[in-house]
Amino acid sequence: MTNNLRVKSSEFIDETVRISFKFNGKTYYGFKGDTLGSALLANNVHLVGRSFKYHRPRGIMTSGSEEPNAIVQVGKDKAMTEPNVRATEIEIYEGLEASSQNCWPSVNFDIGGINNFLSPLFPAGFYYKTFMWPASFWEKYEYVIRHSAGLGKSPKKPDPDIYDHKYIHCDVLVIGAGISGIIAAKTAAQNNLKTLLLDEKSEIGGSTIYQNSEYFNIDNKISSELFDYVVVASGHFSVPFIPEYQGMKSFPGRIMHSHDFRDAEEFRGKNIVVLGSSYSAEDVALQCHKYGAKSVTIGYRHNPMGFKWPKGMKEVFYLDRLEGNKAIFKDGHEQETDVVILCTGYLHHFPFLSEELKLKTGNRLYPPMLY
Repeated sequence: MTNNLRVKSSEFIDETVRISFKFNGKTYYGFKGDTLGSALLANNVHLVGRSFKYHRPRGIMTSGSEEPNAIVQVGKDKAMTEPNVRATEIEIYEGLEASSQNCWPSVNFDIGGINNFLSPLFPAGFYYKTFMWPASFWEKYEYVIRHSAGLGKSPKKPDPDIYDHKYIHCDVLVIGAGISGIIAAKTAAQNNLKTLLLDEKSEIGGSTIYQNSEYFNIDNKISSELFDYVVVASGHFSVPFIPEYQGMKSFPGRIMHSHDFRDAEEFRGKNIVVLGSSYSAEDVALQCHKYGAKSVTIGYRHNPMGFKWPKGMKEVFYLDRLEGNKAIFKDGHEQETDVVILCTGYLHHFPFLSEELKLKTGNRLYPPMLY
């Protein structure tokens, strides 16, 4: 281990207990309390995986469940192996064996890295357009694509162990024991609700347990700070924009936003109307077509995407209204439909700001001189 890579003030690492483990077949040593991620960094191991599509080298970025790169395979036993484990979430133990995923023959020399050099030929969603013709070949294309997808390898044999399960009934379940989770749980309990607080760590406090500042102490007090400027960078892909169309409330089929789209298989044999003309509309429409939708009609508002759509797909101008199970468009086109999928974007949503501080904007905001 390289001791100068460690933070000496940590109370979570017991340096009196030395533990051996293997990563990619090589033996390393860490201390009790180390995660696999921290132990690898202490051993000066930074290359732990490859990116999903282009197989670019990837190292450890974070220290928790948000880790996007250090995703490893744990164990070699074909009945007990576990894929897609974040190295920042598993604590090392004597005999632990882990390996990098999505690389061959090794993480240091990965044949798949050729995709990085060919990346100009593989833009986002290229397979949606490339593998559309002939339509009868899709199952053959799908076989190859699916074998290229995924990261780890699932167990090949039944798990011999027996696990106990415990069922807990509660009025309020709070997931995440950071400051906000603790306050929410405490408030629920004070209102005589049976409350269960869950967290991925063995101690509550979230990120504050690693902070040594008095500003991060949890002492049942509400603190406040004064700032000249506040930058809200929380993203806005969570609250869907749902436009109103005449006849929506009486439509007998299903109306959903692309935010809730999960599997095109459920739309097999159905007439689908997709409203939108951007990337999500293109992806959703093509997925539905490939998985056997009876027809896919795309309604655009301003400009069509203009692709050469396969048979069974078409673009028409702007939905005017719904009459029963029929969609009527402003260009006069009429289409019977079972499902309407809204690919209509998202709303800015700032529930944590008081009304006088909230930005009064539409779906897009470009402040003067931003660029």
